[in-house]
Amino acid sequence: MLYLGIVQHAKQLSISLRDGSIAVVQNRQLSTVPLRCLELLQSVPGVREVLLPTKTFPSNKAIVWLRAIQLPLSDRSEMNWYMSELERLSTKITENHPLIR
Repeated sequence: MLYLGIVQHAKQLSISLRDGSIAVVQNRQLSTVPLRCLELLQSVPGVREVLLPTKTFPSNKAIVWLRAIQLPLSDRSEMNWYMSELERLSTKITENHPLIR
């Protein structure tokens, strides 16, 4: 399994990719231009899918993908919890939106 850490700065991203033993596989800084990010992520061995950020969070495409992706049982349980929390908070925000100004 690979772990990806991303820090966003004003005009660039700092990316640290590590393997299961936390050894650094790749450290890079790159432009925040979406296509350059996509090129980097597609060049990493083992990356099957890449979702780029959108102006809306969370995007419907990301939610569908997170619900459908195959994960080990413990990770799936955790993801299901996060998805239910996201749904609960989204509902709460929608209900309270008229009150927030």
